[in-house]
Amino acid sequence: MIRVSQWAEVRHMHEVERVPKKEIARRLGLDVKTVRRALGRSRATPARGSPARGRVLDPHRDRIRALLQEEPELTAKRIRRLLEGSGPLPGERAMRKYVAGLRAELFAPKAYVHRTHLPGATSEFDFGESCARVDGKVRRVKYLIATLPSSNVYFAKAYPVERLECLLDGMLCAFRHFGGVTGRAVLDNTSLAVREVLRGPERVETQHFEAFRGALALRADFCAPASGWEKGSVERGVESVRDNVFRPTPDVDSFDELNAQILIELERDLDQRHLPDGRTARQAWIAEREHLRPLPNYLPETCRIVAVVADKFAHVRVDRATYSVPIRYARRALRVRTYEL
Repeated sequence: MIRVSQWAEVRHMHEVERVPKKEIARRLGLDVKTVRRALGRSRATPARGSPARGRVLDPHRDRIRALLQEEPELTAKRIRRLLEGSGPLPGERAMRKYVAGLRAELFAPKAYVHRTHLPGATSEFDFGESCARVDGKVRRVKYLIATLPSSNVYFAKAYPVERLECLLDGMLCAFRHFGGVTGRAVLDNTSLAVREVLRGPERVETQHFEAFRGALALRADFCAPASGWEKGSVERGVESVRDNVFRPTPDVDSFDELNAQILIELERDLDQRHLPDGRTARQAWIAEREHLRPLPNYLPETCRIVAVVADKFAHVRVDRATYSVPIRYARRALRVRTYEL
């Protein structure tokens, strides 16, 4: 059987170059009869494929389909275990390949749409983690990243811990830095903001976070579980700050100095990053500021409220630390407000 490429070459040599059939056969290493047949056809004949061979799992096909339809996340390893005793089975590799092919027939592959953001419409937030030498000691650092995905501008602030007051303080500092408030904020399902994940996009938010965003008239959208790509801009920001600030490990005297270094590096980066339309991040940010809402006159408190009971010595415990309160509050139920320092 002559290949399509040989068929095209035979026709070109004979029709254009006027090479005799025997000479074509000699040059291409073909039988002259094969050359004659090729020239007698006006279309290439596709190569004949071997007939499909039966597979060991074909007798189990209907049962595997039923198992996948009932439980789409069922693994090939588990399916093989369920089929044991019902006939010969192939190895694990062949089992995975067979189940993958059947799964592709039953379920359409996921498709993704590239998302664009209107200026001033969206901000994204997430925490990153790295290390820094602070006051001579290597400490694990949590840093909140905020981004305006429309202009690809980042803001970051480092904290010694990841708590609600850090999230609220970081969000408010980010809006101050950006020059206004966006229409909505996109976050993951952190327990600092989400008390319960419901079906679909519905969430039960923590009372303090809901009160905070309500004071800013800010809508909050939360990513689907294990779907970090839904806030891809801030995910890139986490890596960018880790690469440009925390590598090598910074050596500072305080978190204030570390945060100052972060802002310096982010400022330098504004003129180096370009958007697909050719503008720098700084130019896009300047244009987006016109679409941001101004901060309200009365800003929400960026604190966490903890319910405690003072003991007989007028001591209260918050986050494994003991604090003294006036003696008149001994044995009384109190509320402690904790702020980011």
